[in-house]
Amino acid sequence: MPAIDVIGWVLLIAWAALLAGGFLFRRSPTAERLVPPWVHAASALALLFLGWYGYLLTRAGTDSARYAFGVAAGLTFAVTGGLFLAGPAMPIRTRIGFSASASGHLLFVAAFARFGSAFDSPRWLALCLWLAIGSLVCRAVLTQARGLEPRLAAAAVAYLLLLFTTTGLGIGLALTRPLFGTLAAGAVLLLLGELSLLTQRLLRRRRPSIGNTARLLRWPGLALIALSIWSALQNFT
Repeated sequence: MPAIDVIGWVLLIAWAALLAGGFLFRRSPTAERLVPPWVHAASALALLFLGWYGYLLTRAGTDSARYAFGVAAGLTFAVTGGLFLAGPAMPIRTRIGFSASASGHLLFVAAFARFGSAFDSPRWLALCLWLAIGSLVCRAVLTQARGLEPRLAAAAVAYLLLLFTTTGLGIGLALTRPLFGTLAAGAVLLLLGELSLLTQRLLRRRRPSIGNTARLLRWPGLALIALSIWSALQNFT
């Protein structure tokens, strides 16, 4: 865990308390929406404050500032997408949610790839490995979701490969700089949450447990990625 200051801890604890409180006081264990809407929005806002506060701690023009801005901006899009996807599975909400989430992942990819030395071989080996895994997952998902429109299938493949690119670059960065262990853990949790949510929508499996599991993986993953800003602060100032 990177060393964060008091304000960072307050924001992190507020996020965790809101998310846990929504879980503990939910109306029905079988409800599709695990967390009440206002609690979900408040916890998301606390997470955004955490990311942008980390950016404010950086010094302009440094690697840590560029990394923190990319992560905070990526969080903004990813959180927005998560809020849209948390609601009813209407086509317009699904399109906006996944589009915003994809934009967030593109910003994560740019931040992870540009930080430090971009030519460290472990980083690119990790990326290639995770893209290979992603290709197998794409094939499995498309096999299960037979009958998809070509455009939808292409969008799903592109989104899946983007998810695995984010994970591969996050793990690769952690391999070269151990302080980014939180980033690697967050990227894996986010990947699992996004996979659960995407397969639920593609396969039309309206099981509350799938959506709830996706959210319980996705939001902690985003929080760990936000904390990686403090890892960047300790590596380069």
